[in-house]
Amino acid sequence: MTSATVYRNCFALGKQYLHRLTVTEQCASGRRLSGTSRQSSNRATTESCRHSLGGLNSIRSISSGPIAMAKPLDAQPTAISAEHTGIFTPTLNKMGWQQNSLDEYLSDFVDYAGSPSRTRPVADVGAAFGFVSQKLLERGATVLMNDLEPGHLEDIVRRISPEERERLTCIPGSVFDLKLEEGSLDGIVAARMTQFFPVADIRRFFDLAYKWLAQGGRLCVTNTSPWRGTTEAFQREYERKCQQGEEWPGITTTDSLDQNRQKRITLPQTGYRFDPAVLRREAERVGFRVVRTSFYPTPFLPDEFRSADGIRDAVGLIAEK
Repeated sequence: MTSATVYRNCFALGKQYLHRLTVTEQCASGRRLSGTSRQSSNRATTESCRHSLGGLNSIRSISSGPIAMAKPLDAQPTAISAEHTGIFTPTLNKMGWQQNSLDEYLSDFVDYAGSPSRTRPVADVGAAFGFVSQKLLERGATVLMNDLEPGHLEDIVRRISPEERERLTCIPGSVFDLKLEEGSLDGIVAARMTQFFPVADIRRFFDLAYKWLAQGGRLCVTNTSPWRGTTEAFQREYERKCQQGEEWPGITTTDSLDQNRQKRITLPQTGYRFDPAVLRREAERVGFRVVRTSFYPTPFLPDEFRSADGIRDAVGLIAEK
């Protein structure tokens, strides 16, 4: 199977700009896809390569080189569900679970992004199998979906309608490798993603989100709270650090999490559990106006996924540029 360099069309500020991606020439259906690049006024012109219902392209991220294709859907019946009707779907790369419901912060963002007044795309970063992306598409939004695991992106393409595919661009890889124009997005949602970041990457993310959003654009961040899925020892230490005014009291290691999560999630060396004060501080640091931030309950989840008080299950932020 050979490869060719092609360009995928994305949209920003009402005009096309280009993301250079490498895709295979051979679709799963056997249909050939070709792409050429040529110079015109020192700019590359393009031939778009689109997903088809019968076959999917293997995509390589800009910076990370070749990636492995996920196994076909019928080879992973326990990992991918065509409907994602359960409470959670475990991710293929063991970076937690996709929550198959909209909580109050995600619902607010979908309502915002689905407004006819939105003229630019919205980005769903760390999107897992694309539950939020699909809700955005159903509301008429144009969506850029990003995730580390290419199999997650393949899954949503198989589930959505042909019309929705026309409004979806999938880019695998790290959010930090995305090449987006300044002011090109009306919204960014990061659902239960930044909790996997070390502190330096948290700040990088807020910097990039502010840069990519157009004036008036909104950022939605949700995360698991420090009071859910962590050990009592971590919670006591977290409270102590808060009382002492430490800048980053919620830094986690593998030992910070309960045994259930240690067995089922592949974690980076360090992560972070947020509270509203830290979310507000980091948003305001880069210039956002905070619309709302709070702990909030998730009563639709089973007890094992909730905090002891049933109130501080999750933490959310909606901020505006």
